[in-house]
Amino acid sequence: RARLQRLIVLRTIKLALRTVFIQDVVHKLKKMKYFFSILIFLSCFPGPGEICTCAPVGNWKGATEAEFKNVELVFIGDVQRIEKSGSKYEIVVCEVFKGNLTEGQRISGINPKSCNPIVDRKGQWLFFGKSDQNKFTQNICGLTNHLVEPIGQLPPPPPPDSGINYEEYKSTWKKEAKEIVKGQIKIVRELAQ
Repeated sequence: RARLQRLIVLRTIKLALRTVFIQDVVHKLKKMKYFFSILIFLSCFPGPGEICTCAPVGNWKGATEAEFKNVELVFIGDVQRIEKSGSKYEIVVCEVFKGNLTEGQRISGINPKSCNPIVDRKGQWLFFGKSDQNKFTQNICGLTNHLVEPIGQLPPPPPPDSGINYEEYKSTWKKEAKEIVKGQIKIVRELAQ
């Protein structure tokens, strides 16, 4: 009889431990469910470097004409100063193709927070954009570009076994980018008339 009582007590303890263990596991799973829900929710938002990807411009002539027609301002400006944060810059207007600007006018510009083109160096730029509260903003994924060192989008490196020298490929691309910017200036001058 004592043995039977001990066996019942042991089984009751085991059952209680299993119940507590199962309740603990269920509780932890519920917490994990919330954790994973939050993790999945947050993963839907891109990180700072992956907020947008601009599609390459296939037909730059057509894109230049379309951009010209769809923006408020098109001009060549000399970037004189860029804030250390990189978010703001100052421009002296050199040549106006479209919009209410005058040569020699000083205006402030604001870089987009996420996408190219980013005004990141001094010198002359071809700008496409708008004026918002006396601040110039270039079109996101637009055609704004540096005249001497056009940025555009670097082509992706060729596959490793393609036999193509990437440095030569990049050098050729940079030369082509300079010619494209010259062609864009010619187009906007013609459209401005």
